[in-house]
Amino acid sequence: MLFTPSIGLQVLDPSVFLLKPGVPVSIDVSGTGSYADRVRSLLEAAVERSGYKNSSTAEIKVVAMIGPPVQKRD
Repeated sequence: MLFTPSIGLQVLDPSVFLLKPGVPVSIDVSGTGSYADRVRSLLEAAVERSGYKNSSTAEIKVVAMIGPPVQKRD
């Protein structure tokens, strides 16, 4: 195990991760406006490359949103 102060205790055992190859995920591009078709296409390809299964009924969602720039403050 690895301790990272900003995150807390990090587990390095891949068997405890929720997202593993073969896990079904759904894609939500409703927050991308006129770019929805292109964003969906790109995310579908990324999901496939990552080994996940694209399923419109999956409880785990890959969500894309496009919004105005946000300036970070220290």
